[in-house]
Amino acid sequence: MWLTKTVPTDTGWGVFWLRADPDLPHKARLFYAHVDFSGRVTVAPMWLLDVTRLALRDRYYNVAWHNDHYGLLIADQATLYYYNLSFDGVLSDKHAVGPPLFTSAVYDQEADSDIDSYPDGFVGVIEGECSGHSCSYAFRLDAQGNRVSPVYNLVDYDYTHTFYPASAYDGTGFVIIAVKDIVITQGGVGT
Repeated sequence: MWLTKTVPTDTGWGVFWLRADPDLPHKARLFYAHVDFSGRVTVAPMWLLDVTRLALRDRYYNVAWHNDHYGLLIADQATLYYYNLSFDGVLSDKHAVGPPLFTSAVYDQEADSDIDSYPDGFVGVIEGECSGHSCSYAFRLDAQGNRVSPVYNLVDYDYTHTFYPASAYDGTGFVIIAVKDIVITQGGVGT
C-alpha cells in the first residue's frame, strides 16, 4: 500500500490508497473507503480502477471533495484523466484534462500533482511534458471537470526536476506552489 490520502467531506473523510497486486505487476490499483466523524466506515473499502504502472512514477492520482462528489485526477501513461466519483464510489464522466504527462525513462516519469476544490469547481497542478522534459502546470476545472482556463506553464528550468506542485483555495483565491529541486552547486532550490 502506498500514496494514501484522506479527503475531508461533509460527513467525514474519504480515504484513498494505491495497492500493488502481485498478480497484476504492471498495474497500480486505486482503492477508496469513507469514514464518518465517529470513525464508522460508511463506505466499505472498494477497488475503483487500475492504472498502467510505470517504473519511475509514484504519483498516479489526486482527489478533492466538491459539494456532493469527488473530483479525481488519474495519471495514466502520458494522459491525465478526470473522473467524477460519487460518495458511494461510482466513477463517471471520464475525460482527458491538463497537459501531456512526461513518460521518458531518461529522467523519470513523475506525475506529482495536487487538486483543490473551490465554489466553481477545482484547481489542478501537475508535472507535465514540456519539449522533452518536465514542467509544472496549473489549470482550472468546473464542478464536472471540464477545463475553464488555459493550461498555464508555471515552472520550466531544465532537464532535472522535482516540482511537487501544490494548490490551495483560501476562500478568496488560489495559492499555487511549485518547487524546483536542482543540484546545490547549480543553484539550489527555486520556487
